[in-house]
Amino acid sequence: MKSFFTKLFKIFTFQKKDTNKNVTGIKFDYSEDDLSVYFEVADKKLAEEILLDISYIKNMKNLKHGFVLDICAQQIPEIVSSLLAVNIPIYAVIPQKNNL
Repeated sequence: MKSFFTKLFKIFTFQKKDTNKNVTGIKFDYSEDDLSVYFEVADKKLAEEILLDISYIKNMKNLKHGFVLDICAQQIPEIVSSLLAVNIPIYAVIPQKNNL
């Protein structure tokens, strides 16, 4: 199991160095600046139903394994909670700045 997490860490570390678009420290970002946040989920159909009912999502792009949402940083935990409330497994949450 340790090697799995080591590989996963290397993938995300590489992604950070390669794209330089990932956002860090967003838990302290109380601005209303939008981020594009990728959510990879197991049950896309049910997740889409839940996400369409959330009024503050400004834009939703449907991808092969999930969605990219334009939201504020402080809305990420709310969306995660909404998906988990109906037992939708979340495999990735990757925020990126919109202006990059």
